[in-house]
Amino acid sequence: LDGFNAKINDVRFSPNGQRLVVGTDSGRVHLFIIRGSEVAPETIFQSPAANVFSLSFSPDGELLVLGGDKVYVFAVDDRRFTLLETHSQTTEGVHATAFSPALLVAGGWDGRVQLYRQNR
Repeated sequence: LDGFNAKINDVRFSPNGQRLVVGTDSGRVHLFIIRGSEVAPETIFQSPAANVFSLSFSPDGELLVLGGDKVYVFAVDDRRFTLLETHSQTTEGVHATAFSPALLVAGGWDGRVQLYRQNR
């Protein structure tokens, strides 16, 4: 896969391995659908963040958290991103994100780690 025209900051597979997301310095998230060994054409989403530093899927694969200037939580399917929540984290950017079944965690270059309860 090529042609991103920006620095790649993170790549993640969904838990079932059927989606691949790529986050870039341009603020774009590229979503690819994986079917066996075939990769379907991408959907490109311009995020609210100027840079996408970190991406993580929830354990069920229905949510995607994006770390940028803030923490953004999206519902995601094969073609759409729907913003559900925004959390202010730091002035230095959110560079690490992860999900557990009940919590979302985000860390930034300011040396802070924040825990958020999932609101669903």
